[in-house]
Amino acid sequence: MRHKKIRLKTFLAGSSSPEQRMPGCANLDRSYGGCLFAESCKVMDGFRCEYFEQAVLPTARDIGLYAEMLQQYKDQTGGEYDPVVDSDDQRQCACGQALEKRRRICDKCRRKRRKETYRRNRKKKQGPCATVN
Repeated sequence: MRHKKIRLKTFLAGSSSPEQRMPGCANLDRSYGGCLFAESCKVMDGFRCEYFEQAVLPTARDIGLYAEMLQQYKDQTGGEYDPVVDSDDQRQCACGQALEKRRRICDKCRRKRRKETYRRNRKKKQGPCATVN
């Protein structure tokens, strides 16, 4: 669903309509207009907000407004926020190799793990009483 141009303040407040898929900031007191943990909203005052950066801003990606909201947030806070590359975009295996979508481990590690499992199960089948000639 593509939205019209949305302002940062509207994105912060969110929408109670599930169709818009815009939850807004959970710490924003809508009746009073400020943050639940401070006198006023840091973002609206022009300061960076760690909660907004980690929890609220990534939700803009789901509705296709990430670039717009990021730019508006940078403009509002003086442009000092530089987001880290999203870990979902470049997941890595334990060995450090990049993973494809829907993969937990790379092919090399998968073969290695499978070999270890096969050996462990063979040992169990032989049991402690098996003699080796």
